Amino acid sequence: MGAGSMTGGAAYQMTAEDEINMLKANADYIKNSLDEINKQIKELEKKSS
Repeated sequence: MGAGSMTGGAAYQMTAEDEINMLKANADYIKNSLDEINKQIKELEKKSS
């Protein structure tokens, strides 16, 4: 996935800085999602023991 590949063929070309910011935002979202999943796992493990 190169710069601009997420635009669905639009003429806009992402700059490297735009792509970096988008990737960082995606990484933060995924990290937060993983943290929530791990929290739920721990809570379920406490209930089952």
